[in-house]
Amino acid sequence: MSELPIEIKSTAGRRLRQGHLWVYANELVTPPGRLGLAAGAQVSLSCAGKSVGRGYFNPNSLIAVRVLDRQIDAVLDEDWLERRMQQALDLRQGLADPTHARLVHGEADGLPGLILDRFDQLLVAQSGTAGMDAMRPALEAILRRRFPRSTLLWRNIGPARRAEGLQETVEVAWGELAELHPVVEHGYRFWFSPRAGQKTGWFYDQRDNRQRVAALAAGRRVLDVFSYLGGFAVSCAVAGASEVVAVDGSAEALTLLQRNAQANEVDQIVQTRHGDAFEQLVALHAAGERFGLVIIDPPAFVKRRKDFAQGNIAYRRLAAI
Repeated sequence: MSELPIEIKSTAGRRLRQGHLWVYANELVTPPGRLGLAAGAQVSLSCAGKSVGRGYFNPNSLIAVRVLDRQIDAVLDEDWLERRMQQALDLRQGLADPTHARLVHGEADGLPGLILDRFDQLLVAQSGTAGMDAMRPALEAILRRRFPRSTLLWRNIGPARRAEGLQETVEVAWGELAELHPVVEHGYRFWFSPRAGQKTGWFYDQRDNRQRVAALAAGRRVLDVFSYLGGFAVSCAVAGASEVVAVDGSAEALTLLQRNAQANEVDQIVQTRHGDAFEQLVALHAAGERFGLVIIDPPAFVKRRKDFAQGNIAYRRLAAI
């Protein structure tokens, strides 16, 4: 390990001591482009001559350094990565089904830039940073040891990689990958496309919400807008909804939604509408359609500060309709 100390400004040092894990490019005493360091290089950080941690660097990103460890002597090698991975896995042992879960969630698990979802024997990983790309060989070695019968798919796509100046790729590291793969949630089976779906293919973060909302659905007519693969729609139908109308702009997603409804024997209850969500809502209102339960789970309309005005308008339009 070569020591590459970088001096940061006092505002950044204060924030890191409070628990933050990012150092922005304008918080480095020396501008990133003058440091002569490659994207993904491991660095030590100091503030006023005192060490504040170690992380990895990217001169091409607004977030110049992401902190991995606050110990000045931390060796960020495969052993370190395995210990950090074990901590993340230990946290998941209390889950009802750790074989279908998010195993690593970036900074929350002390592994900035890494998302890892498990779908039984399929692992879907996303690296969003140059530093995590550099750790990929060590990470793959760990995953091979821990999940020897698995398939590993890297879905390295999305705005985070573009912001880091990285190429977007989708590739199988090992194993065999079918076009569609099942995920089990609350005892029900859903199908998704690992290669072509959104994010890692399935939104585990909404699992508890789907269960809570489904508990309200019995006997009601339900509208699910931005339905994607039908996590909410099918869950509500299974829970006893009288009818479910699912709206999405992706014909491919709605085709899978219909398959998921069939797989859970509620295809007679679930109907789909393909088109722009705003236009579909206006049309439903004009037709006098009424629902006892409405679910709206839109994409992020505000991803950056400059998106706030337009995003706020979009959210208000949804609420008004």
